[in-house]
Amino acid sequence: MIGFIQHTLLHMLDKCGVAGARAEVLCRVGLPEDTHFRIDTDYDDLQAAERRLAPQC
Repeated sequence: MIGFIQHTLLHMLDKCGVAGARAEVLCRVGLPEDTHFRIDTDYDDLQAAERRLAPQC
């Protein structure tokens, strides 16, 4: 999946004004808080699916 979707989602979470929203979403999908996605990178769909099955915080 192209990183534009992930990049946009994280940007919206940063701007929503809810403290910790970005960190919570990243934690739920098993990614570190400092994760950033490039909009010009194609990310592996299989890895994304595996992360959805990861234990939630």
